[in-house]
Amino acid sequence: MWSIFLDILFPFLYIQLILNRVLITYYFVPSDEQSFTRWMEEYKIFVRDTVNRYKDNVKKWELWNEPNFKEWWYPRPDSTLYGRWADAMQQEIKAADFSAQIPWGCLTLLDEGLSNSEDYIPGDRFLEDLYSLGYYLFSSIRIE
Repeated sequence: MWSIFLDILFPFLYIQLILNRVLITYYFVPSDEQSFTRWMEEYKIFVRDTVNRYKDNVKKWELWNEPNFKEWWYPRPDSTLYGRWADAMQQEIKAADFSAQIPWGCLTLLDEGLSNSEDYIPGDRFLEDLYSLGYYLFSSIRIE
């Protein structure tokens, strides 16, 4: 009985608890330096533990989804903070599983000609910002 719980149900419950914590706790991204740094350090622990637990079964890890949109990087998208966060998470993943493939987050609102707003940074500008900050997003991805 306990074997079934520990082998099958507990990992499922653990994933659910992690997902609930991430969705609630980590939906909001702090923007002041001290809070952001503390949040990022906590997130690194979460990523390290998650990759170590699932690296035998999971080889591809996306770093956020649509970080240029307010709904997913609240309260306001910030390419500089996202770049710092994604770079740190990529390093954590690679330290736990060097063979992992790590695409950075997909972007939304790719239309040229859009201007920045409180709700989003156009995808093309967000990507240009990341490149200008020295982040080359596809260095760890091997396309098959």
